[in-house]
Amino acid sequence: MGSKETKDKKAWHTGLLQKEWGHSAVRLGHVKQLQGDYKKILTALSEKLGLDPEQYHYDGTLEDALGLKAMDFSNRDLVETRIAQALPDISKDNQCIIFQRSKDIASLARKEKEGRHTNDAYGMQVWVANPDIIRELETLENPQDELIRKWSKKGITLEIDDRYSLPKPHGNRAVNLDFNCPGNKGWTEGLEIQFMPINIMQPYLITRNVYKAYTAIKDAIEQEKGKNQNNWDMEHRDLLYPLRDYIKAVYEEATYQDDLMDLVNTGHAKAEYESEKEAAHAARLLRPIAMEITNAFYGMKEDAKEVLRFKSDILDDMKTRYGASGYGYGRLNIDD
Repeated sequence: MGSKETKDKKAWHTGLLQKEWGHSAVRLGHVKQLQGDYKKILTALSEKLGLDPEQYHYDGTLEDALGLKAMDFSNRDLVETRIAQALPDISKDNQCIIFQRSKDIASLARKEKEGRHTNDAYGMQVWVANPDIIRELETLENPQDELIRKWSKKGITLEIDDRYSLPKPHGNRAVNLDFNCPGNKGWTEGLEIQFMPINIMQPYLITRNVYKAYTAIKDAIEQEKGKNQNNWDMEHRDLLYPLRDYIKAVYEEATYQDDLMDLVNTGHAKAEYESEKEAAHAARLLRPIAMEITNAFYGMKEDAKEVLRFKSDILDDMKTRYGASGYGYGRLNIDD
């Protein structure tokens, strides 16, 4: 038996966790209760899209399946090798690879503490062999769609976050289906199902570290200078924009390969590059600069404020290595 002091410390720690994580724990409890509903939603979607959801279905994240950690994502060769070794090669139109997981309670609690609502307390990634599946998801925007009407009668609502026609500034390409499902006592809980073509998997992974650096540095700049980018110094832009533009170039190259650029060139958005070759060239030019900034971020223990404190040194070093011509605002002259 432990001492009274040990028991008191354990009780105090348990009480602290309940206070910090209480609401998140309740949400994850709701997630467990809704597992049957989540499975029915996935099954109905799969039938509509002509997919086989049972063939390659994994509990856990893609990163877990590949055994990748932190800085591994920056190693393109390692990422490609792990994908080839750990995952099946899918090519038939009905094939997909699905990953599903409950969000880590600490991560969920942190977002809630920051006042950021997250709909993916439970989330799935569906990687499809046939890129045209992405187009078929557009039918769910019609309120008269048979599935939408069926779900509506059960109190299930759906919002579609289309990152092709309305891409994020950093260029991520996916269609997120954000469901809200009712429980048995008046509460509701979310489910996020993210659809991506299998060709996007490598870009998704090799930009993970860059994306993390981008979001952290962007948040730090906004805390210091506000969200209006006109108020940012040139150095802030030179530090942030190469990260954003590298990610965008990598994703646009893959989107051209999937022949889905027409989904990007809508009234809401426009492709940054006019061809796959142009996007690939920009990605090659931007990669060393983006990795330099990303490595500085991780070298400073992911402290974005520390990165800003030494931004002049970081940028001076990069301009010495890569030259200043065409570098301002993170835009490289792709004709060089």
